[in-house]
Amino acid sequence: MLDGIQVATYDPGNPTVDTIVRDNHVRGAVVDGFAVGVGGVERPRRTQVVGNEATGSGDDGFDVRSPRTTLARNLAVRSGDLGIDAARGVTDGGGNRARAQGQPGAVRRAHVPLTSPDTRSAHPIRAV
Repeated sequence: MLDGIQVATYDPGNPTVDTIVRDNHVRGAVVDGFAVGVGGVERPRRTQVVGNEATGSGDDGFDVRSPRTTLARNLAVRSGDLGIDAARGVTDGGGNRARAQGQPGAVRRAHVPLTSPDTRSAHPIRAV
């Protein structure tokens, strides 16, 4: 595994549900600092990624492909590509930041903005 911290399901009979990834600092991951639903046979469900920092990741600081994930108070710095790459349906719990990324724009939300858990309205991640 080349990611710093990965949340994935590898056994379809044993799903990954209600995982919390909190208060970690990943430095120099070869691919993604934090990856949710990137590998495995099915997407994890109800994952929370809160208060983490990814520094110097080779690809994305946070690569979240599982739509039933909440991101809150995370920071991505000096990633090779995007700071935070989130799939449609990922919830922005607020306070996520990205700066000094390899890819202009720092943050990509696939097709639609992340949604706020309170209002279900657009709640964009800040690129600083």
